[in-house]
Amino acid sequence: MSNSPQMTNVEPRPAAISVGDWLPIVARCAIVAAQVATVLITWPLWEARAWPPLLPACGVPQCSMGWPMMVSALAVLIVPRGGLAVHASVVLVAMLMDQTRMQPEIVSHCLLLLGTLPAAVPRFVGRLHLISLWLFSGIHKLFSEAFYTDVAPFMWHGIFPEAPTAVITAFGVTVAVTEILLGVLSTFAATRRAAAVVGALFHVGVFLGLSLGLEWNMAVWPWNLALAVAAIGLLYPWRGSLLGQFQAVTLSWRAVGAALLLAPASYYIGGLDAYLAHCLYSANTPRGLWMHGNEIDDLSMLTIESLDVPMPPTHRTFLAFFRAAGRPGDRLTIIDPRPCARWWSWQERTYDYPAQPSP
Repeated sequence: MSNSPQMTNVEPRPAAISVGDWLPIVARCAIVAAQVATVLITWPLWEARAWPPLLPACGVPQCSMGWPMMVSALAVLIVPRGGLAVHASVVLVAMLMDQTRMQPEIVSHCLLLLGTLPAAVPRFVGRLHLISLWLFSGIHKLFSEAFYTDVAPFMWHGIFPEAPTAVITAFGVTVAVTEILLGVLSTFAATRRAAAVVGALFHVGVFLGLSLGLEWNMAVWPWNLALAVAAIGLLYPWRGSLLGQFQAVTLSWRAVGAALLLAPASYYIGGLDAYLAHCLYSANTPRGLWMHGNEIDDLSMLTIESLDVPMPPTHRTFLAFFRAAGRPGDRLTIIDPRPCARWWSWQERTYDYPAQPSP
């Protein structure tokens, strides 16, 4: 009788797929779907159009970018790493062709997709982006006077027709503080899963408010659904500490992570653009007013009407638009509410065509 183990025809059972494996994959599918939906909703934005004028950042040859955006986004589902690299490159080229395409949801989708890849560095980047987005989106609202006088009443009255001023202010504070708490609680292992669930519910609520209540800003509806799924997919499986995440990557990536987390604060001293700094519905951003003939156009509203997205609120984009679309006799006024604008006399700058500052 042989002492060797008997051979059997039973196949070894594969290891079970853990929650930490499949939740990021679900999030990846949702984020790709959101990116594709956003491009479809804002299709004229990605065309080589005549109006509103393209605002190139450099001399990149122009072509329509809608199909490259969608195809490269879908490639992420097939080849996640390579597809994301290609898609991010397409996004960068598209934005160099036209600065109007520098929309927060487009950039955010790319960073969130990084967080779904199965490696320490990309997940580190994606998680920090989500935390920073919540934290600074709330901070900008909390300390913006115009948020309470303009945005919060608009949001409230779009859902509930009447309310005292005190109720609207309390509503605004609640929204801002909720976002800040989501960012803070996501950094601690003990509260992270609760933050993920509440964050998902928060963004579903934002989606319902924008789509059913206000019927406004359709371009960010898919983003809010993607953020709801990403909150679960990126944060729920994460068991370690934020410090542990920093220790798991190299020194250079720690610097990148710190910048990603904290750089939005530089908006107040003239650093990051408003959208890259997560100024979202905060009403603390520059405004561009184009006076031509007997009309005055708010440039952000002008592009919302024609492209379904606001113009990125920066001095650079307003001036580029004015130089491209203005005519002799036209005037551009840029109003900037930031403290740094007062320091540098930027709080109200007026330009006569062709964009020479008025005395």
